[in-house]
Amino acid sequence: MTIQQTIEIPADHRLHLDMLLPESVPDGQAKIKVLIKPFAKRKKDRNGRTDGIPLGNGLIYYPAPPGYTPPPPDPELAAIMKDAAEKAERERTDPVYRAHIQGLLRKCQDEGPIFGGIDGDEFQRRARDEWDD
Repeated sequence: MTIQQTIEIPADHRLHLDMLLPESVPDGQAKIKVLIKPFAKRKKDRNGRTDGIPLGNGLIYYPAPPGYTPPPPDPELAAIMKDAAEKAERERTDPVYRAHIQGLLRKCQDEGPIFGGIDGDEFQRRARDEWDD
């Protein structure tokens, strides 16, 4: 069975289906196939591009054209990114740093209950009681 209907797509692009099917369609599970064929072409943006993909947050994603290679990053930014990567690798592999972190974790476990022996919910209640309304 094929059912065709022309619909108006709202600005928020949310489509709600509410159909009354003929009595000849049996109860139970069924497959439904939705095919959207717009009558109009995509609208052009301010720069005359039509290849954008609308995202759910209202923005438009423009994929890079075939064969595009991005320009090299700014030298200052590249130096910052390199330093951050080196620091992360050093911290990940440095035995002294790892021992320091393990010592901090062990200290947290050995010092007994957190929040002075009360559970987290009670701690939050007491902290909120100190707030000014």
